[in-house]
Amino acid sequence: MNTKAVSRMEMEANLRRAVDEGELFVEYQPQVDLTTNKASGVEALVRWNHPKFGVVGPDSFIALAEESNLILAIGEWVMRSVFNQCVLWKKEGRLPPRVGINVSGRQFAQSDFVATVIRLLRETGADPNCLEFEITENILVEDTETAIKTLERLRALGIRLAIDDFGTGYSSLSCLKKLPVNRLKIDKSFIHDLHTNANDRAIVTATIEMARGLGLEIIAEGVETQEQCRFMQESNCDEIQGFYFSKPLSVDAVQDKWLRQKDEAGEED
Repeated sequence: MNTKAVSRMEMEANLRRAVDEGELFVEYQPQVDLTTNKASGVEALVRWNHPKFGVVGPDSFIALAEESNLILAIGEWVMRSVFNQCVLWKKEGRLPPRVGINVSGRQFAQSDFVATVIRLLRETGADPNCLEFEITENILVEDTETAIKTLERLRALGIRLAIDDFGTGYSSLSCLKKLPVNRLKIDKSFIHDLHTNANDRAIVTATIEMARGLGLEIIAEGVETQEQCRFMQESNCDEIQGFYFSKPLSVDAVQDKWLRQKDEAGEED
């Protein structure tokens, strides 16, 4: 057995242990309304507190989780964790109540996915109107008709829906107009070189105009500079997310900086 295979097997075993022994945790990155510069939502991002390597980001383990089917256990753990956090935020009167959750292709394709969501909502008492599921466009075009049915069932629960990493997949405009989603998330790959790449600027501008025409909200990911932020404002983008405003934060940090309680927010107005 080669070293690479052993390493992969060890990584999978470690990841399985992480799920069982509570090594996973969630950070939250603010999504900022460009008209108010206040948090309009947060995205939940799973992390792994590895006993040897420290905090490991999702780029290092989600692909393996997808291939090994551990993504189903991880995905359910993330949903339960976020649902419980939404319940706490609602009790505390914190703003905003909406939290974005990434849904993997393997999760979305499960015939019992919606049933799992309903079960977790009942078990936690979470308000589905607090939630937004983020799904990449590639997942949605693999079997569009089935995807539409699943999206409609989720939307009927009150869950908002977003197409994540928009522009990196292969969805056609005819497919896009059929999807019962609320907004598009422009992929960060189109944001990084906005100041030097005219093609990226044209794509971003066209995407925003298209979203407006389809009645969809629009958010840009990966905004890191004032120049990028200004471009998105001038292009009438609704919201941005990225290090320019905030990195992903712990629950306590995102509450202290971004999610003010209603009475505190009222004092400021």
